[in-house]
Amino acid sequence: MTGPSTDIGRDLVLFADPQTTFKTAAADYPVAADAVRVITASVNGKSPFAMFADKRGTSTALGIIDQKRTAEFSLECYAYVTNRGTAPDWADLLTSGGWQVKVGVGDATTATGGTTTVITTADTTNWAIGDAGIFESGLASGSYEIRRITNIVANTSFTVSPALQNTPAAGSNILAAIMYKPKDAKDTVPDSLTLWAMNNNSADRVIGGVIGSQSISMGGDEAARITFSGTGRQDNRMVQTTLNTGGPALNASDVVFTVSDGMAIPSDATGTTPYYFQIDSEVFKVINVSGNSVTVAARGVYLGGGAAATHTNGSLMYPYRPTGSYAGTPIPATSGQLMVGGEAFEAGTISIEVDQGIIYRENVHGDAYVVDGYVGGMRNVTATLDGWSFYNSTMISAMVGRSRMAAGILAQQGEAEGGILGVELPTFQFEEPDMDRGGDEVTVSMTGQARGTAAETEIYLMVG
Repeated sequence: MTGPSTDIGRDLVLFADPQTTFKTAAADYPVAADAVRVITASVNGKSPFAMFADKRGTSTALGIIDQKRTAEFSLECYAYVTNRGTAPDWADLLTSGGWQVKVGVGDATTATGGTTTVITTADTTNWAIGDAGIFESGLASGSYEIRRITNIVANTSFTVSPALQNTPAAGSNILAAIMYKPKDAKDTVPDSLTLWAMNNNSADRVIGGVIGSQSISMGGDEAARITFSGTGRQDNRMVQTTLNTGGPALNASDVVFTVSDGMAIPSDATGTTPYYFQIDSEVFKVINVSGNSVTVAARGVYLGGGAAATHTNGSLMYPYRPTGSYAGTPIPATSGQLMVGGEAFEAGTISIEVDQGIIYRENVHGDAYVVDGYVGGMRNVTATLDGWSFYNSTMISAMVGRSRMAAGILAQQGEAEGGILGVELPTFQFEEPDMDRGGDEVTVSMTGQARGTAAETEIYLMVG
């Protein structure tokens, strides 16, 4: 992990681990499987204070009064999809941020014919209404469309929403996908995350991280992306320091030693809330820091680090960072579809914003942190579609919007098995479309809001 003396973005590693209780970290340290391959990430802990002063002959403040702490974070990643049926790296950020998951277990089914809406089949074993599936319906073999299943007639047919662009041929594959949808009960047992953001020789740990909003972008020249942002209850920052033993080496048996600056280690380190640092190849479990004096637990037995060893005075001591494990590749915009009201929409880009409506319980008396918990408020799902003004598709959809009519939207990027991302907004209320008539081509920008006709139905996110 050692490197340049300044933090550099290319070393960025982020880990996300779901918590079981809101105020307690998921674990003492991240593991490889918690890694999320991110493009950008920021964590900002806030530790405000007020000035302490009176008017009895003083012309300057007498000191400061600590106020409550909190944290904010944001990150952006490609919407990676791994093997079909395997949750992507960023799935924990969804399911700990107002979403619930349904993994389809039906599989190895083939179509016998049907229409673009009702696909006939002789086998519906293990499939259920509400599952997501991918349907081999393109002009080329292996080209799939992802859809939500709205009805099943046992061993007879599937009904999908919205209609496929192409009717599946007899013998074409129907394969299970993963469905994510909103979760009204996210605050019953509060969903939250422990996040670690690390680059070069520093690290931030956020406890009680709550995803307040997500943004999904598809189309254009970019691969599909998704961003997450939210608020955390607590932020702890760890940075690099050096051994400062006064000359002699740190022996393999020493559990108390001195560093150049104890401020590099959070002051709340204890045996039950430790921090892990590394010197050379050895990982240390720090259980106390007092000034520049550091106490560690038994040596040489942590996290796959090297055996207890002797370390020379002046050796770097920096936050331990595991090697993340990653899978999947970004989904390019060179294949996919956008359907509005059952018709193809010639769009360049689509962006979807999900505001979870989080309402934080704040400032409980006697607590050192601002956020004590949260309740789930009203979600708000909005979208913007930008496209060329083709009469037979885009303009008709624009007129639907102008008429204040609702329409269903389905956006898909990718069409190969194991590389598909789909977003469905079943009931989308358009605003007045914007038309730019001054360019070389007339373009249309359509915005609006998704609404649920029942609980948890504003938006569906599917991967397959």
